[in-house]
Amino acid sequence: MEFADLIKTPKLDGVFLHDPQPLQHANAATVGTLCITGHHLLLSARQENSQELWLLHKDIDCVEKKPSMSQNVVVGGIITLKCKDLRIISLEIKYAKEFFNVSSSLEALSAIQNAELLYPFFYRPMYSILEDGYTMFRPELEFAKLISGVGMGGVSSPNVANITICMPSTSTSTSSVGSIPHPLQNGYALDAAAALVGGIGSGATVLACEWRVTNINKDFSVCATYGATLIVPKAITDEQIVLSASFRDGGRFPVLSYRHDNGATLMRSSQPLSIQGIKRCRADEAILNLVLGRSKKGFIVDTWGKGKSNTETDLHYSQWKKVNRSIGNVSSPASILDSFAKLIEACNETGCSTDKWLSRLEGSGWLSLVLNSLNASCVVAQCLDQEGSPVLVHGAKGLDSTLIVTSLVQIILNPDCRTVRGLQALIEREWIQAGHPFASRHRYSCYTPHQTRNKTSGATFVLFLDCIYQLFTQFPCSFEFNVLQTLLNPLYEPNANVIWPSVAPISLELWSELYLRWVIDQRSVTTVMSQVQELVTREKELRTQALKLRKQALELGQEVSALMNNADTA
Repeated sequence: MEFADLIKTPKLDGVFLHDPQPLQHANAATVGTLCITGHHLLLSARQENSQELWLLHKDIDCVEKKPSMSQNVVVGGIITLKCKDLRIISLEIKYAKEFFNVSSSLEALSAIQNAELLYPFFYRPMYSILEDGYTMFRPELEFAKLISGVGMGGVSSPNVANITICMPSTSTSTSSVGSIPHPLQNGYALDAAAALVGGIGSGATVLACEWRVTNINKDFSVCATYGATLIVPKAITDEQIVLSASFRDGGRFPVLSYRHDNGATLMRSSQPLSIQGIKRCRADEAILNLVLGRSKKGFIVDTWGKGKSNTETDLHYSQWKKVNRSIGNVSSPASILDSFAKLIEACNETGCSTDKWLSRLEGSGWLSLVLNSLNASCVVAQCLDQEGSPVLVHGAKGLDSTLIVTSLVQIILNPDCRTVRGLQALIEREWIQAGHPFASRHRYSCYTPHQTRNKTSGATFVLFLDCIYQLFTQFPCSFEFNVLQTLLNPLYEPNANVIWPSVAPISLELWSELYLRWVIDQRSVTTVMSQVQELVTREKELRTQALKLRKQALELGQEVSALMNNADTA
């Protein structure tokens, strides 16, 4: 398929751009030239200081057509584009043929599903690439950091000095590792903590390890939604992994998600399958029993809700306590999107009274989903940090609510996940490598009519980001990144402590900078952030100046003391 086949009118003059939610451009329509390319819609008045539109086709969630009639004849019309970034814009076209051509082209281009035809495969950066995103967060290295306790600028926990990860190898003999180019390469085992801090010399020997890297899923035959490289207990064989996968929904057997400083491990999986005649899986039990270690008990947290999902039997998992922490009354990921759609519908309703608006906000159920997600995450974090017990988190298929909880737990407990690079690594590890179906979940957004969306659509990742926003509002100085306007947070101060958020309903805030970004003028927020940045910069300058003055005062004091001593001697 060629893009030219879908673009019936590539260029059109005299198109009016209307913004139903005007902010900086107070009700002023822009008249300009509309251009449609394979990936973008562009509209420009070709005048200085005029509004210009650059819109990616995949950002369009819904195309609505309203033809203009004159004597029962279509004479153009208005095309309303409702976008996934929550913006709503309208294009007014004067002529019927161009009106239908443009609308049909945008509908077709925004609905392309072949990934190889999407913009990233055509984009050619005009700058030098400093880091390759495909190799920046290699699973072996990231899990080595995870297990060893080494993070961005962090140090290894004293409790995990001898924790290692082993690559698949038939050899069990010790070996010198001084010349190994990669800490998890060529079948060698290496102490992960020492490797990451440069503490291994040419005479180091291989230590017994608790975890190993397995490539049993390299062809995705064991689990279609897991990555090719996985970290499992060393004592578990690949055969046991296959058996455990056959016991779990979608083959998502228990895998390592996070290891806390005290040694407690967080694992995730899907629910057990409900198959008549199969009530247990000894291989699955063996994985969880190994994770227990010296702990007398572990916790299995079900995020799907009691009675909705299958769970492990008490008889065969006697050391594991079942805890139900549903994130909401949702029967499918589409229910989360329905809640999100109601929220945005309420946010776009600017003409209703305050009481009615608050009623619609509550009726959307979105903030309840946020609250329950934080609540479940805090419960898991307490089990790990205060009980020192391992936790297995699962929902139904383990692709949505499970990933929200395991990710938030790490942000609460691990300060590295509150940095820019740490959050990138977390998303790579807990969402991309964990198989979250971004393509199907976010194919449609809140503006697509309910009857048009399929059941696999959802707003799971948006819910996760909203939860991060809630944590940020309660701990604004503990995050290196800023979820409001700019990328970097000028107030950031590294905080190595666990952050325990309040989960009281009164503690929640509506993320107005996102949900109301096209409804309420955000320039005041931008101005405040600029002022904060200036104050922080000025403070740093004054601190530097104060240190220099103190140093000068100390040197002058030493000179005065020396002169006085010389005078006394004379």
